[in-house]
Amino acid sequence: MNPIIEEIVRNAHKLYERQNTEPITKTNPFLYNVSHLCITNRELMGQIPAQEGGYLGFAYMNILDLTDDSRVFQIYSTISFYFLEKALKYGYVNDTDFSPIHVQTLNDALIIMNIGARSLCRTFAQAQGIVPSNNINFDNFYSLPSYVKQILLCEYSYFIEFVEALETRGITIDREPQMYQRFNMLKKFVSTGFFEEFGTASSLYNKAKEVRSLVYSYAASKIEKGDIIFR
Repeated sequence: MNPIIEEIVRNAHKLYERQNTEPITKTNPFLYNVSHLCITNRELMGQIPAQEGGYLGFAYMNILDLTDDSRVFQIYSTISFYFLEKALKYGYVNDTDFSPIHVQTLNDALIIMNIGARSLCRTFAQAQGIVPSNNINFDNFYSLPSYVKQILLCEYSYFIEFVEALETRGITIDREPQMYQRFNMLKKFVSTGFFEEFGTASSLYNKAKEVRSLVYSYAASKIEKGDIIFR
């Protein structure tokens, strides 16, 4: 493995492993190193192995959460999505027992669908050749463009996978009241036809996987060439 990639991965691991003892703030040395090394070696970002993608997705989720500059929200939310989906798509293929980082990656994907939704939806639109609107009423679910509804649809699919992962580890989602409530809201959307434009209730999970794959491929086509500018 390239030494710079090794250093990026090492810092991402330490960020994750020490999160309970080393506060994740703007001054966290591991977070800084991940950000600095990636930005100054962006041509290598696409070469980070899928098995390490969850750690990088976790790092960029926190970078997004700590960033005040709205001009880079789409960049950071898309990079986080790229690494999280890369890990879920290719990195955990044989992880049937759901390792802690696998569960964490699913949890982080749910967070990205929330904290990054308003910027990530632009990447969802662009992946489909749609020019995203600058004027969206995010408070009215029923007026949302299709590409924004797809964020909710993908969130629903991540919840299905997250619940399965938790159950494998003997945990039920109702132990987390906010997540339990959010999943129930999305299940209600399914049952009341909110997602009907994407297919029948029984086909929505597979449709979400198709959307995730499409957006991942679009993000990968840029990031793997060293182009991380999404706007």
